[in-house]
Parts: sequence; C-alpha cells; structure tokens
Amino acid sequence: MARYRPRKGLHWNDCLTNIRCEAGVSRAELAASVGVDPSTVWQVEQGEHGPSQELLDAYGLLANQERG
Repeated sequence: MARYRPRKGLHWNDCLTNIRCEAGVSRAELAASVGVDPSTVWQVEQGEHGPSQELLDAYGLLANQERG
C-alpha cells in the first residue's frame, strides 16, 4: 500500500479518506465490507458522488475503532 499522507482539506470527502486511511483499510477492503465496487469508494472520496447510508455506516465503524 502507498504511504498515507493525511488530506488537509476540510471537505467531507477528505474526512472520509482520512478515517479510512488512519484505520489502515484499503478502498477494496472497505468496498467489500459494504458490497460495492472499489471505484465507488474512490468516487466518494474524490467528492464525485455522495456516499450511501451503508458506506457512511462503514466509515463510522472505522472511526469508532480508532477512538476505542
């Protein structure tokens, strides 16, 4: 996996990317846990599409794991 550099933007998609990367989860792994194509996660993290509720829930689980 490429070295992770946190995004410094304040957009929601930057926050989602940081949550996933800080948890050490690849786009493919996150996509598989929700049942979507990895390109969908990429599009959400680029701000091209809004996330589904299922994908938001998956990011929420990752964020909770980081706090716990």
